Amino acid sequence: MTTPEPNTQQPQPQVVYVKEEKKPWYKKPGCMVPLILVILALVGFVGCTALVGKGIDEVDKDLNAEYTITYMIEGDAQNALATYNVGESETAQDNGVAAGWEKEVTVTGIFGGYLSATNGIEDEGTITCKIIQDGEVITENTATGLGATASCNAGSDELK
Repeated sequence: MTTPEPNTQQPQPQVVYVKEEKKPWYKKPGCMVPLILVILALVGFVGCTALVGKGIDEVDKDLNAEYTITYMIEGDAQNALATYNVGESETAQDNGVAAGWEKEVTVTGIFGGYLSATNGIEDEGTITCKIIQDGEVITENTATGLGATASCNAGSDELK
């Protein structure tokens, strides 16, 4: 009688699978990066909105600002033409003005003040325009000759 051969094969080890706990969605690396990017984008958007809002307030303030100024013509003029800005952007004219002419006006907005002084047909001397605010000459210009024009401009950035 023969004896059966012992089993020469080694038993196979058993593999035990342990189910890993499922991570919450916010702890997964694939979710964290987009979440951080979204948060940064929102913070940036809010910051930009605040800056734009502040800029809009400044522009609105400049557009509605009122300035009281005095236009003045000096020189040899006896029959000059004065063209000047009043209000927000309206223009007015005074014809036949002489040296020493003054006009106090209130201008509104970013345009500020503008004065153009033109010598008359018979005026050959000098003509000077000035824009004055609170006793201080903001701008002045002089021209000489027949039909000469002196122009003065004071933007809202120059007015207080």
